[in-house]
Amino acid sequence: QTLLGSHYATGSGVEKDEGEALRLQREALRLYLIEAGTNNCAAQANIGLKYLYGEGVGRDEVLAAEWLRKAAEQGHGEAQFNLGSLFLKRQDYAEGEKWLRLAAEQGYSPAQLKLGLWLGRKNGQRRDLIEAYKWLKEAGDNDELGGGQTMTIVIEAMTSAELRKAISEAWSFKPKPASECDDDEIGLRFR
Repeated sequence: QTLLGSHYATGSGVEKDEGEALRLQREALRLYLIEAGTNNCAAQANIGLKYLYGEGVGRDEVLAAEWLRKAAEQGHGEAQFNLGSLFLKRQDYAEGEKWLRLAAEQGYSPAQLKLGLWLGRKNGQRRDLIEAYKWLKEAGDNDELGGGQTMTIVIEAMTSAELRKAISEAWSFKPKPASECDDDEIGLRFR
């Protein structure tokens, strides 16, 4: 329903029809709400994304955060990533970093890239180049575009001792097991 609604909204493969797109998005939301009632974290995360992007509902970051948090607290990596991204956007950096780190530790490569970028620049706060290197290397190893290229910038800012430590930490990293949540239903990321 969600994917088909997106196709109607953009005219991708079908004739553009905003009315049909809205109907399909609302039907998808109705089905997700039923599943969310059974504590299905993928459904909760999808509802969060619907509110975040205003798909079939009014755009509401507060409700988006509430639904994303329900899924994130169950260990849903993509919900953790989206929640962390939302907190960074709101300039709640500690909370944003916390959720990005949880997703990155599970091996979710978009979170690894974003966390590495965040730790490498931190806009006025103390940068952690060693951690930035680790996460950018992981993202690059997981074929996340931008991880390997950005790592060069981080390396150039490091001392040789920091680089040795960063390489050691990166090689010893092992992702935590992913949660029991079913991630298959989500295909959208925080933009």
